[in-house]
Amino acid sequence: HVVGDLLLQRVASILKSIVFGRDLVSRLSGDEFVLLLGSYHYDTIEVCVNQVLDKIRAAFSVPLYAGDHLLNITPSIGVQIFPMPGCD
Repeated sequence: HVVGDLLLQRVASILKSIVFGRDLVSRLSGDEFVLLLGSYHYDTIEVCVNQVLDKIRAAFSVPLYAGDHLLNITPSIGVQIFPMPGCD
């Protein structure tokens, strides 16, 4: 459990370093994290989201230390953009 807790703290730190100050990083449960990106113009939101996704992929493409353990992890990523233009 100690190594798992250290890994979760490391992942949270990495995610917080990727997003902007107005964005939110939250641990939902277990090993699930949610990133809420602030308001962006609709014509730039896809660019912004893709930049964040690229940074996440790059950050987790290398092994991470959790205490004395070097671990390879792979993220599973889902994206939801809300509200979509023209939606209530």
